[in-house]
Amino acid sequence: MQDDVSTAKIRDLIDHRDLTSLAALVRGLSTNRTVRVLSELPLKEAAVVFRLLEKNMSLKAFEELDQPTQADLISQLSRSQVLDIFRSLDPEDQTWLLDEVPSKVAKQIVSSLDPAEVEDTMNLLGYRRDSIGRRMSPQELRSNPSETAAGLLERIGAHDADNDILSEIPVLTTDRKLVGKVELKSLLSAPPETQVGDLMVIDPFYSFTYEDEEKVAREILRHGELIHPIVDSEKRLVGIVPLLDAARIDYQAAEEDHARAGAAEPLRRPYLLTSVFKVARSRIVWLLVLGISATLTVQVL
Repeated sequence: MQDDVSTAKIRDLIDHRDLTSLAALVRGLSTNRTVRVLSELPLKEAAVVFRLLEKNMSLKAFEELDQPTQADLISQLSRSQVLDIFRSLDPEDQTWLLDEVPSKVAKQIVSSLDPAEVEDTMNLLGYRRDSIGRRMSPQELRSNPSETAAGLLERIGAHDADNDILSEIPVLTTDRKLVGKVELKSLLSAPPETQVGDLMVIDPFYSFTYEDEEKVAREILRHGELIHPIVDSEKRLVGIVPLLDAARIDYQAAEEDHARAGAAEPLRRPYLLTSVFKVARSRIVWLLVLGISATLTVQVL
């Protein structure tokens, strides 16, 4: 391990956008040195270094940081200055450099995002375009197998989320792995001291963050799930997809397929509110394809 790395060297690599060399450098540090580097660097540079760490190391280092530093780090990961540094990476470099974010960190980032920040931040989290990880919502309320029905019902009553979100509660182990899901109606009909582990549906249907959003949405609709858990590669809960969101994803996919069948790209705004330029652009590619196809057909004939 090369624990003698200076913060000046790290900042120089960030300034020159040499993220490949930086990743190789910081991934060779011990946990203690990584924590010191994250604490000593300015927040923007610390966020860049943190995002380049391998998943296991980033989780270890994050848990060693004090709570104020954790909060600052999470807020920086969705800031434009940090996103700009990673935005210039080509897709192949992104795949190699950006390991999956630990679920503990991802959940906090997702819950803090404004709608305008989602697209770029999801890139930074390592969720590819069209993956269900980009469409999930945070799930703040969760339980564990040893909690009592009365205790969970009390927490549900104090929560202000939509009724659909509260109708099914994910059940996690102490290391945040999904082991079940308990329905509100089961809690209401059970004796107060019944443990959640005795009421939950064991090993419920779930999806990984990297799975295709359309495929997952259709599976959710087929099963009729009110909330669908989304987990990382280690089966740790990251977020949920409510049934209404799944229906919205499926509807948007059907609209896109319908638009392309009519030789156009789908518009993202109502037709009458869309500029002539954008309407033309939505059709031009497909019209060119049809024109070239027609020319080739004539030549063959």
